[in-house]
Amino acid sequence: MSKLETNTIDTVSGSTTLTLGGTNATTIAQDAATTITNFKSTGIDDNADATTITIDSSERVGIGTSSPTTKLNLDIGTDNTGILVNSTDTTTGIALADNGGSAVVQTTSSGAFRVLVGGDASTTGDNSYEGMRIHDDGEVDINVDNSGTSVKALHVLPYGTGTGMYDGVQIATDSNRSFMGLFRQTTASSSHIKFYNTNGSIGSIKTSGTSTSFNTSSDHRLKENISYDFDATTRLKQLKPARFNFIADADKTLDGFIAHEVQSIVPEAVHGTHNEVQTWKEHEELPEGVSVGDNKVDENGNTIPEYQGIDQAKLVPLLVKTIQELEARITALENA
Repeated sequence: MSKLETNTIDTVSGSTTLTLGGTNATTIAQDAATTITNFKSTGIDDNADATTITIDSSERVGIGTSSPTTKLNLDIGTDNTGILVNSTDTTTGIALADNGGSAVVQTTSSGAFRVLVGGDASTTGDNSYEGMRIHDDGEVDINVDNSGTSVKALHVLPYGTGTGMYDGVQIATDSNRSFMGLFRQTTASSSHIKFYNTNGSIGSIKTSGTSTSFNTSSDHRLKENISYDFDATTRLKQLKPARFNFIADADKTLDGFIAHEVQSIVPEAVHGTHNEVQTWKEHEELPEGVSVGDNKVDENGNTIPEYQGIDQAKLVPLLVKTIQELEARITALENA
């Protein structure tokens, strides 16, 4: 064994080369500006023509930057790929961990990308829970069941693939654009969608073995001032059923109502305001010269309509009460 101790190495020519060892030697070259310009050792070969790695006094490491701001700061410049991880195994990944747990991002032999959570970062992640998977055809699975059934809570399907059974919320696209599918593994009455606001549950969409129900909250415990004595016939006679076609569908004639004509009679059946137009709201990015409350206009300078809508199911109570009133009058006439 040899030992080298030195404080300085002086050179006459303006550069110095120090070689330590034999076959697997360590070579350090120093130029006249006292900068190490080449360093070679077993497994290490520095051929860079500029500073490649910087370790500052806070033990932050910079690659491609001389001013790292995090523990590892990578500046790839104009390159497209910053980190390339290769493996001869069927999966390749990077583990992220702290004292509370870990997550692993991996590629698979089929070309998929997946995120594993809840496992041990020191392992391959096979014992982790698969939180998300992106397949090479664009399919996305979220909250994947690892029990072997591969059930997904959210399933974004590749283009042209129809929704099916056993997955949860399914989002798909085809030549007619987006559609959704929901699956419940039961034929009993079961909610597919529940609606809430700050008052709590206000409605749902449920299915049974053969049908679908669209429900709004109606429990007696939510109501007060209940009255069964009101004149429905007079209000019903004010309604003006009409036949019409929509401008966008000129060849299809429909039966229905005009929203604002119903609004004063059964206001809960109609949403929106008669002849309303879109206006600029708070928190929107306002164009120059525009204030909150100003009308929005299209590219031709025309105001943009905010169309009214109608829920015709809200007319059913009025219809039922009118029939009851008419039946009572008929009965009175028959018994006269």
